[in-house]
Amino acid sequence: WSVDKDALEPLKPIYGLIFLFKWRKETDNRPIADDTVGNVFFAHQVIPNACATQAILSILLNSPTLELGPELSTFKEFADQLPPDMKGELISNSEVIRAVHNSFARPDPLLLEEDKDDKEGEAFHFIA
Repeated sequence: WSVDKDALEPLKPIYGLIFLFKWRKETDNRPIADDTVGNVFFAHQVIPNACATQAILSILLNSPTLELGPELSTFKEFADQLPPDMKGELISNSEVIRAVHNSFARPDPLLLEEDKDDKEGEAFHFIA
């Protein structure tokens, strides 16, 4: 697989890319941009095992050429001026998003309740 221009050309239109990474617990001291309000949809993930749903939402809500349905249009308009932590809470409180997420979620998701290493299993994280 490749993400170079020639490899992506036949797949157009492309609205975003979702990557799957192996999750590792680590401290990240890099500064976090806090100027996303009104510019880009970014929400902190507050729901365990919802990273794929949030990746999809990030692509949908940051694609100006996509025509969103009434539920997502209303959600986007309401969330526009909220900071990332409140956007995450808004996602967690949305009945529509919860219902859609649950309709695709695996019945036995891997929950990271404690620190785990590869000896006990692997965890992965989707990002857009």
